[in-house]
Amino acid sequence: MGTVVLNVMKTKMEVILYLTKLDKIIESIRELRDADFHVCPNTTNDELECTCHRFDEVIDELEKLK
Repeated sequence: MGTVVLNVMKTKMEVILYLTKLDKIIESIRELRDADFHVCPNTTNDELECTCHRFDEVIDELEKLK
């Protein structure tokens, strides 16, 4: 294989690793949002602000990087 082909293969692997890392980060954020310690005010206290949408906003921003 030529140097160009090897460089292209290396770049493709780097992109795959990048996307895999993004997916893991996104999944971690979803797990935090859905964790038992995260209490949505709708289920406990209506005076508190629900923060679920903030988790989703971060996920949306990460999805744009794909």
